[in-house]
Amino acid sequence: MICILGDIHFNASKDYFRAICEAFLEWFNNWELNHPSNTLILAGDLVQDSVNGGVVIRYLERFFQSSRFKEVHIVVGNHDLKKVHNISQLAYDFYKDKPNFYVYEEASEVLLDNK
Repeated sequence: MICILGDIHFNASKDYFRAICEAFLEWFNNWELNHPSNTLILAGDLVQDSVNGGVVIRYLERFFQSSRFKEVHIVVGNHDLKKVHNISQLAYDFYKDKPNFYVYEEASEVLLDNK
């Protein structure tokens, strides 16, 4: 099965954003479709800002560590990639080299689960 989530917008700038992020992470960890036979597509905007402090980075780490999907395909959203001091900054660039994680910065046609 292919599952799709989008517009998570991890954000630590206010107490209520942090509470929502914690609740989302708990839900995701227990989500019945978070299963090794399924594929996940993340349809952009995992974070609110492309350059993030440690709390948001920890949210991203916890999110991906709790993933049990056989593959995770990430479509970069407009909040995820920004230029800072004329340098492109992708909030989760460190996941490009992880096995079974695929990051798409440009439109792509991809075969998922033979579909």
